[in-house]
Amino acid sequence: MKKRLITLYSVLLQTVSSIIILSLMLTGCSESGRKTPTKTVSGRPQLITEKNESVSSEITIGAKTISSEEEITSTNEIENTSYYDNYESIGANELETKSSPITDFEYKTNDYGEIVITKYIGQDSIVIIPSETDGKPISELDHKAFYDCTHITDITIPDSILTIGLLVFNGCDNLLNINVDDNNINFSSKDGVLFNKDSSYLIQFPCGRNGDYSIPSGTEAIGSKAFQDCKQLLSVTIPDSVTTLDDGAFYRCSRLKSVKGCENISVISPGAFGYCKSLSEIEFSDNLKTIEFDAFTDCDMLSQIVFPDSLSELGARAIDGCLKIHVKYKGKIYDYYEREQLRQDINNSQNYTDNQTNLSDNSNENKDDVPSLDDIKQSISNFESENTQYLDAINELAEQYSKCNDMIVNCDEIINNCENKISNGYATGQTIQDMNETKQLKEDYEALQIKILQYIIEYKNEIQARENAIAFCQSIIDEYYPNER
Repeated sequence: MKKRLITLYSVLLQTVSSIIILSLMLTGCSESGRKTPTKTVSGRPQLITEKNESVSSEITIGAKTISSEEEITSTNEIENTSYYDNYESIGANELETKSSPITDFEYKTNDYGEIVITKYIGQDSIVIIPSETDGKPISELDHKAFYDCTHITDITIPDSILTIGLLVFNGCDNLLNINVDDNNINFSSKDGVLFNKDSSYLIQFPCGRNGDYSIPSGTEAIGSKAFQDCKQLLSVTIPDSVTTLDDGAFYRCSRLKSVKGCENISVISPGAFGYCKSLSEIEFSDNLKTIEFDAFTDCDMLSQIVFPDSLSELGARAIDGCLKIHVKYKGKIYDYYEREQLRQDINNSQNYTDNQTNLSDNSNENKDDVPSLDDIKQSISNFESENTQYLDAINELAEQYSKCNDMIVNCDEIINNCENKISNGYATGQTIQDMNETKQLKEDYEALQIKILQYIIEYKNEIQARENAIAFCQSIIDEYYPNER
């Protein structure tokens, strides 16, 4: 089984790489050229908008170059959603506690001469991260620094920590509290839950907690994988202030039964409730417009739900595996086996609103300077062709993302079997080796998922840029060739 998972990982990696290479050829830029620096506003991860290299605000049509009034832009997703703005601390009090010994940590020095915690190797249940060692500040928790530390129940983050990587506390199944020193300028803790400084962005819920949880009012976004693998969580209430639900927010919350709120959430992100096998109750508001791919994959108990009329996009495999589901949409009931028809009906209902560019400033422009109608139509055709290729790439990447999900579940089964053997005294050296190798393989699959999501989001923005360009071309036709529309 393990060998098969390793082989499948290699195949998936090659497939994803091939899709990305083809798409890079389409845009004519290298992968390294896609990286952008991180920008943050009010302590929340943001997207950086920059001019698109392939569709700029100056559109070349035939031999003519026309400038639109609005810049046509594309958005690149930041690759590390853990960098935050600095904040002044008001009325802060340092935690007067004894730090865990530095020998309990593996660490490295970054380019700024600061210490980065890469792995916790201690065995204490209560961990207090030191703020410095050898006179150097400890400023960063690296990706998965506390991965699979099932013995930890409480952890305290000092004021020196400025950066927290992805999935830092993933697999900490008994973690009850994440505390933050009051003097920390980037992060805070509310009732043991990790937030950014102004508490607008929920970063991590401790996975060892059980029962119900009400997200505090004032929270604006639930971070990527913030509740992932919180297996004892039963219900969540989301306040009206929340407008953003990032990818995998409640992924694999296996006992989660009820989600209330979602009043101002317009997009259910990829994998947001994937594998929530006990989820039976969730309500959507009229603000909901998009349910992304794999959003509710394998929610076994989801049966009766109502999609609002405002919903205009249902992603691939959004409700796959929900065998009991019956969806009401615009007065019609769809069962599980009609899900593709449901998806088609929803997506066909989408009405794209053209962002028409005001050409009134060009009223004195000589029509001889306007591209020919044939050139304009050819440009539109080219943009549409490129968008088709991007859509194909997105669908293929979404399929690979779903396969990664399946492989992660298989890895979990192997890890659980190995752990049962260890706890029952039947383990051999091979058992421990298999468990460790499978844990690493699971990490590889999760890293691949993150990479896939980054490219999917980027390709969607490429599509939007071309749709803007098409709208601009149509506006030229309306202005200068009104009888040819």
